Amino acid sequence: MDWTTARLCEGGVDWATGVTLELKASTALMNWTRKIYKRELRAGGIEKSWGCSGFTGFKCGEIEFGRRDDELMVRVMSELALKEWASLYVWADRITRIDLQLTFDVGCDPQPLIWSFFHDASRRSREKGGVTKNNVILGSDGSATLYCGTRWSNVFGRAYARGPKTKRPEDRSMLRFEVQYNKRLAMRVARQLAFSRTKDDWIHARVVQFFGRRGVFIPARFDVSVNDSLSRNRSDCDKRLLWLEKSVRPSCVMLAERGLLKQLVANLGLSNYVDVKPTKRK
Repeated sequence: MDWTTARLCEGGVDWATGVTLELKASTALMNWTRKIYKRELRAGGIEKSWGCSGFTGFKCGEIEFGRRDDELMVRVMSELALKEWASLYVWADRITRIDLQLTFDVGCDPQPLIWSFFHDASRRSREKGGVTKNNVILGSDGSATLYCGTRWSNVFGRAYARGPKTKRPEDRSMLRFEVQYNKRLAMRVARQLAFSRTKDDWIHARVVQFFGRRGVFIPARFDVSVNDSLSRNRSDCDKRLLWLEKSVRPSCVMLAERGLLKQLVANLGLSNYVDVKPTKRK
């Protein structure tokens, strides 16, 4: 089945989980969360109780949040993740999960492609000595989802037909690829994406290369090269970024909350790299 002429319909962040580690940061993130939560309620979302890993709170529409002592966890998904992941990255201490996705219109039922991808990925895995585990999970509706890697690893991918998930007629020919990053790698990916000047191309490149390395071909518009590995020894850049997060970030957040974000960016010499909207001083 040839799908090399498939049309790319959308791409972006499909899920993001952010956490804070102490009360002051949790309070700042909670203020942002309340605004998004109220917006989801006004849009018709249904409020329900929610809990995860000892965090307890509520969910509504495409946002979930909960507290655990002084910590706060916030999860955004789908359209909300696409629009608000960058804000969550700013307010959270850590991004512990981020999903990137590409959706293609293949012009026909994508289900046969899932099995073709599974055979391609399995063949590549055998060539590499069985390093990568691949599996196909069947849903109750008979739909198939390809998993490349394991859910408890730092990164794994999945491919599936969108139609059975959304039940919308316009999605019958839609094929989606997703790459899920967890733990430290999620924070690194979120940081790189936040500072990328061509976010759409960056996401496309990362998803294409992830599946390409595992034997699954995705039509690419350009040559791509990204690194999904985690080195045991931090580079100088990683060490500096970690120091900024721990030592400088609290002061930057405090100044931003007081309406001094523009002055902060100017004093750091980043005016040519960051577009700051005017804010009112509190």
